[in-house]
Amino acid sequence: MFLGGNLGEQIVLISDKAFDYAVNSCNLRLKDFMNMFLQSGISSRYAEGSPKYIEGMTGVELAHKVIENVIDDFDFSPAGIEYECSPEYWVGWILAAYQWHKGYDLKKINEYLPVDTRLSTIVNFLKMYYLI
Repeated sequence: MFLGGNLGEQIVLISDKAFDYAVNSCNLRLKDFMNMFLQSGISSRYAEGSPKYIEGMTGVELAHKVIENVIDDFDFSPAGIEYECSPEYWVGWILAAYQWHKGYDLKKINEYLPVDTRLSTIVNFLKMYYLI
């Protein structure tokens, strides 16, 4: 499914911050957060464009929801104010944009290009696709 315009942009903005927060504030490994995202079932509803997950929460709130669905008693860290975008932020941004543009399931994308692959490899591969 491809949704352009504001909805597509909103989806990208939420997911990039969710990945960034999970890794850099909650100290989760990128691979672990991706697995939680897939295991929680939220990734399917997110891919369908569920208003609850697309418009109803921030990236930090999305990360909280994902983690809460998988880990019962997690000690969340406060979200910091970031002035630069982390590599994890860009991985989330690129994965969301690629998913929405191509209409692929996030599970399938993760099978072919696991998030624990070097970040630079993911970014370079998806930049090639977008010709950025």
